[in-house]
Amino acid sequence: FVRSWGQQYHGGGHGIDIRKEGNQEFLYLCVSTGRVVKATLTGEEVWTKGRPLETGKYDDPNAAFKPTNVCFAPDGGFYVADVKGQLGHLLAGYKLPLDGSTSITLSSRLDYNGTACGDGCLIAAAEESVSEWSATAAARIDAAFLGSSVRPYLALALTDDFEGGNAVSMAGATSISNTRSMLLDADLGFDAMVASDLSVFAQGRVTRGLQSDVEGYEARGGVKLSF
Repeated sequence: FVRSWGQQYHGGGHGIDIRKEGNQEFLYLCVSTGRVVKATLTGEEVWTKGRPLETGKYDDPNAAFKPTNVCFAPDGGFYVADVKGQLGHLLAGYKLPLDGSTSITLSSRLDYNGTACGDGCLIAAAEESVSEWSATAAARIDAAFLGSSVRPYLALALTDDFEGGNAVSMAGATSISNTRSMLLDADLGFDAMVASDLSVFAQGRVTRGLQSDVEGYEARGGVKLSF
C-alpha cells in the first residue's frame, strides 16, 4: 500500500479523465455534488469549478448542475457535459420448472431514459432528441447434467424503442441513430465444474438488428477458482 486519496468524493463521483499537460499528468474529475475538479495524480487539487454562471443557463439558483464528464479541446480548453433527467426501469419475470433439471425463465423490462442535454450539448448550436422509452422481452432456458456439474443455457431477447431512435440536429441538418429498433440478442453458454474448487465457462453472443444495419458478436471463456 502506497497512498490513498479522494475521500471527499465518495458517494458523488461520476466522470474521470486524464490529460498530459507539459511533463505532468492531471485528473479532471466530475463530482455529482456540482463541481469539476482538476487534481494531480497524487490527489492535490489544482482548482475547483462550480456551475458556469457565464453561460446564462444557471441563473435560477435552484437549477441543478450535475457534471458528468469532460471533453478536451485541441486548443487546450475543455468542455463539461451536464446531462439532466431521470432514469427508470421496470422488470418482471417468472421462472417455470420444466423437469428436475431444466427450467425456463420469461422476463420483460421497460426502460425510461429521460436524460438529455437538449440545446446544451458539447457542440454549440447542436440540439439532441432521444428515444426515452424502450422495452425488452426475453426467454432463457437453463439445464443441468451430470449431477448439475454441467449447466448449459440458451437465452433470446428482443429489444425495441418506441420513438424512432436518437437524433442530433445542427445548422439545419439532422443525424439519426436508431440502434435499438427490433434488436435481437442470442446468448449461448455453459458452466462446468471440473473439480470441487475449479470450473470452466464459455459464452457466445450474437446481436442483430431486424430493422437496422446493426450486427455484433461476442465470445468469452475462462476458469473460475474458488478458495
